[in-house]
Amino acid sequence: MEGAFLSDIFYRIAPFSCLLLSQTVYFSRLKKYILKYTTKT
Repeated sequence: MEGAFLSDIFYRIAPFSCLLLSQTVYFSRLKKYILKYTTKT
């Protein structure tokens, strides 16, 4: 019962953690581009 409960939590959280990870990668790249262009000018 406890294992099923934990797996249910995992399957609910997994999409959110993947989304959070992709957003973190996206924002770090965006920050890199912003820094590159601001230092160039």
